[in-house]
Amino acid sequence: MKKIFYLLFLNICFSFGQDLEKDSIPAIQIKAFNSDYKDFVVIDRTVYAITNGDSLVSFNLNDDKIEFIENNVVAVTKTSKDDLVLAKTDGSIFKKIGENQNQIDFTEDKVFKILADKDDNYIVVTNKSVYYKKQNYIPETNLPMYGRYRKNKNFIPIDVCFLDSDNRIWFGYDFGEWGGDICFFDIKNKKFSQAESLASLYNNKYDVWPKNNDTLLTEFPDKIKIKNNDTIIAFPHEFDLSNIKGITEDGNGNIYTATSLMHMMLDGSILKFIQVEEGYYKTFEMKKILKHTIDINENLGVKIVSVDIEEYLGPIQYNPFDGFVYYYTNNGFFKIIEKDNTYSKEFIFRPWITWIYGMSNAVGYQMNVDKMEFISKEELLFLTSNNGIGYFDGEKVKYFK
Repeated sequence: MKKIFYLLFLNICFSFGQDLEKDSIPAIQIKAFNSDYKDFVVIDRTVYAITNGDSLVSFNLNDDKIEFIENNVVAVTKTSKDDLVLAKTDGSIFKKIGENQNQIDFTEDKVFKILADKDDNYIVVTNKSVYYKKQNYIPETNLPMYGRYRKNKNFIPIDVCFLDSDNRIWFGYDFGEWGGDICFFDIKNKKFSQAESLASLYNNKYDVWPKNNDTLLTEFPDKIKIKNNDTIIAFPHEFDLSNIKGITEDGNGNIYTATSLMHMMLDGSILKFIQVEEGYYKTFEMKKILKHTIDINENLGVKIVSVDIEEYLGPIQYNPFDGFVYYYTNNGFFKIIEKDNTYSKEFIFRPWITWIYGMSNAVGYQMNVDKMEFISKEELLFLTSNNGIGYFDGEKVKYFK
């Protein structure tokens, strides 16, 4: 009970005036538009960001030069050749900016996100479909992409959207205290899917819960198997990802996810999906590298050990310049250290930035960092909910507001 009241007290404290505090390292704020932002991309040390009012602006990290570019931009991405691709409020798709800008496509639907595949084909995620190579792909209406209480044929807004190296789009949904879901669209075979539990599939078929993996191995030989004493499972089964906050992929094709929930108490984890062979993964949970306590209870002679998480996770990101994966929690930025098949963490810094009590799906902490991206071994850009875009150069932070 004391723990619950302490967390409620933190809710009140963090919702008022937290920006009066200082970062754990030196920080300055550069104000120009006095706006918060939805998304950003970085090209040649220039940050192109979309404001909450759908304006595209830029920040030059070398000289702090700030420019307004144009209105009515709702989504942005970049190609492998560092060309910008923009989606506008009317559904038009443009390539590049300024005098070289040209319209390359149009969709009648509301644009949520725009991505680029390995071959620089643009992928437009709208409120009705995935638009790819002039075709609209629409999932079955029983997928969680339509929400738990579907009233129309529109998708619900996406909390996390990620394109992996196998050209699969991950759609992560966070329903606050009611959990969340994960869905996928495979660009190669143009099919939608969702994470499914093999045990649930068995139960649906036989109306009985399987006792162990041996039962599942017999029932689903094409979805689960043993290799080198590891149980490996076909994508996307057993991807139990509720309240997802971030997804990233390392240089070896392993996927990392961060999930978090606060409903009277904190819970969450970092999962690593290790690709053992094509299409098959094993899962490793890094729950214990997070701040936690271990509770041991005995009930009728049975000892129950539980790990109680004490921090709230946000995004997770691979740094291709040093080969490490980083994550953010309400305690700051951390680097995951892997050595001799064990995992630990290294603290980087803690930004004292604000969140707003009572935001959508917030039961307790509302995560105040929504995205992170590395532009060198030590340089990090991060998108905040209420304090603009942060730039960490390895020693100090600048906030572009």
